[in-house]
Amino acid sequence: MNEGLIGEDAGAGRSRYRKFIRIEAALLIAGTLGAFTMSGYVHLEKYYQTLNVSIDRLNFGAQKYAIYGGASIVTWIAAVLFGIAAALLIAVMLALLERPGKQSPAPQSLPSWMARFVTRASELSTPLKITAAALAIASFALISWYLTMTIPSQVGRKAALSTAAKCRERTVIYKNLDRIQGCQIAESDDMLFLLKRSHVDESSVTFHTIEVPKEGLLRIETQEEELRFDS
Repeated sequence: MNEGLIGEDAGAGRSRYRKFIRIEAALLIAGTLGAFTMSGYVHLEKYYQTLNVSIDRLNFGAQKYAIYGGASIVTWIAAVLFGIAAALLIAVMLALLERPGKQSPAPQSLPSWMARFVTRASELSTPLKITAAALAIASFALISWYLTMTIPSQVGRKAALSTAAKCRERTVIYKNLDRIQGCQIAESDDMLFLLKRSHVDESSVTFHTIEVPKEGLLRIETQEEELRFDS
């Protein structure tokens, strides 16, 4: 009888544990997806805002925002992890170059002022834990804001300036044989957004954006270009 009760209690405990894991996993996925979507929206909004195009006219879905944001955040996280791994590798290599059997130095007694500091810190353990928790939350919020807002905005503006400076013009031809030249930078359901560049140098680019209708469009031609095969 006792063994049966113990088995039932263990099964109930495992069930509650699995339920808790499912809830935590769902919250993590939702939070990650929300961060990716916010980051992608900020990036694309700054990109098209710099090119004088309203992002609300382009009808992007949440999936595209999440893709752009996820690529940006994952790239930064991967760069940080690579830096940490490189530092650890260097530390291990330096340790391997040391003489075998090297004894670690004997621990030294703390100075009197440091001993008093440690004693006082142990007496104030609860306030210190609360302060550390508050600092950790504030740091997490600041890092999250920087990753999801500041960096995507900066990257979006740089990408827009690069597009304005380097994009290739196309010729939009209508059925009435009207021709309009410009870089196609966006497209909505009924309009094309073309960038007309007038000047570009190492320090700045000058351009303006025009909207042309799709109605009556015959074809769009790109400029002739030569691409060489890799040797």
